[in-house]
Amino acid sequence: MSDKEHKIRARAYELWEREGRGHGSHDRHWSEATRQVEAEEAASARPAAVKSAVGKPASAKAAAPADAAKPAAAKPRKARAPKAAAEGKAKA
Repeated sequence: MSDKEHKIRARAYELWEREGRGHGSHDRHWSEATRQVEAEEAASARPAAVKSAVGKPASAKAAAPADAAKPAAAKPRKARAPKAAAEGKAKA
């Protein structure tokens, strides 16, 4: 058995288990497993230059810092005295 066939067989088994081990879906599981394994092999066969260029911005200015996506943390607020208590002190 080839390495590719072993990967397909294992993936088809995983799909079968994930779907509750039902009967009658062998062909569908095998087809889906074959598609997934071949897609993974094609992705790993890409030249290194193509892999390194994928997902990188055209220039350094285009890249946003990692912190830019995070919202600013809210500053803690000081506890305020109830309005009635503050007014009572002012009248006295």
